[in-house]
Amino acid sequence: MPTLTGLLQGQSGEAPPSKDHDGANGPDKGHGHSVSLADLSRVAFVALAAAAVAFHIYEPFPSFSLIGVAATMIGGYPIFREALENILERRMTMELSMTIALIAALLIREFFTALVITLFVLVAEILEQLTVGRGRKAIRQDRHSHIWRSGCGQDRACRGANADGTSELRWCRGIEFRTSAG
Repeated sequence: MPTLTGLLQGQSGEAPPSKDHDGANGPDKGHGHSVSLADLSRVAFVALAAAAVAFHIYEPFPSFSLIGVAATMIGGYPIFREALENILERRMTMELSMTIALIAALLIREFFTALVITLFVLVAEILEQLTVGRGRKAIRQDRHSHIWRSGCGQDRACRGANADGTSELRWCRGIEFRTSAG
């Protein structure tokens, strides 16, 4: 029977592990606790470009924002790349939906809107990396605990050992999990 840690690491025995957003497999590849300088630079670049478009800092063409299109394409490259991978795998994801929104915004010449969408998606990706990394670290630190799921509504308990040697008594009813020291 697969464990919760194994399931989160893609070791269910039923299907191959899914790819992380950077294309790496495994628990520690791609989703760490730190944010890369490239990710932060990309967010800053798109934010500055959005400000430039909003204040019409450099607009050589009356109905076309060179900064808006260039910054959307450069800043949105990871979004577009992942959307293309998802199309090839026949999967509908958030990146694919946002790519459609970005293309539509650019086609109707809403360059500032396209940059704001790009900025939101890039920030969401960073927050996702941080969240997944912290969750995986927490699971690795608590390998000996057990979680029971009771579909019949009966109370169940289990005592598990934490990484520091202490034990916890966990109560659950249905799929609601509560922990208490004991």
